[in-house]
Amino acid sequence: DHWAGNCYKVYTNDKSQENAQITCEEDGADLVYIYEDFENSMLMELLEETDCGPVWIGLNNVSQKKKSKWMWTQGGCSKGYLNWAEGEPTDDDCVTMNKKTGAWSTSNCEDANN
Repeated sequence: DHWAGNCYKVYTNDKSQENAQITCEEDGADLVYIYEDFENSMLMELLEETDCGPVWIGLNNVSQKKKSKWMWTQGGCSKGYLNWAEGEPTDDDCVTMNKKTGAWSTSNCEDANN
C-alpha cells in the first residue's frame, strides 16, 4: 500500500526488531516511522486486514543513561508526535504498535513480533 509517497509492506512472520529491520533493508526499506496521527491511523487501517499481532515500528531508545532518548531507525529524533499507550514508555528499548488501538508500547528488542 502507498501513502504520501511511501510504500508500506506488512510481514506476517514474527522476528526480533533487529531481524525485522534487516528484512526491511533487504527490500530497500526501513521499519516504519510515524510523524503524525493521520499516518498512525492509516497504518491501523492497513493492519486491520492482517492476522498479525503487535508490529515493530522504527523507534528505539538510544540513551545509555536512565533518561530516554527516542530516535527513529533512519536517524531522525522523535520530536513532536508520539502515541504512547497509557503507562508507556517503560524500560524496554524497542517499540511496537498495537494494530487495534494504534498505541505504542515498549518491548524487549528480542521479542518476536511482526
